Amino acid sequence: MKTASGLVFDLARFSLHDGPGIRTVVFLKGCPLRCVWCHNPESQQSRPEILFSPEKCIGCGECIRVCPQHAHDSAQGEHRFLRDLCSGCGRCAEVCFSGTLALSGQNRTDDDILLEAALDQDA
Repeated sequence: MKTASGLVFDLARFSLHDGPGIRTVVFLKGCPLRCVWCHNPESQQSRPEILFSPEKCIGCGECIRVCPQHAHDSAQGEHRFLRDLCSGCGRCAEVCFSGTLALSGQNRTDDDILLEAALDQDA
């Protein structure tokens, strides 16, 4: 039997804010609603994407070195992320140890998600 999978951008364990009781919440990408009040805009694209927090950048240049699409550069000492060039491969996020870049969206199987959620079952 084939296992189902989805593009997950977050899995919040021990959540108290998304309904009654303690729960594990799975956040999927690809929401078509585009609500004005959306608290999770990273959920809207139905593909992996890079989240960029420029205030965390320490200027190491590793993202510039590894990006195959040249979506990162430095102008006057400031990190620029050229989102239109980004393919969402995640290589830049893998080498970013300051937390400036993070990959939002990973394909996960239902079995994988259920195994992680089960960790809270006995808590």
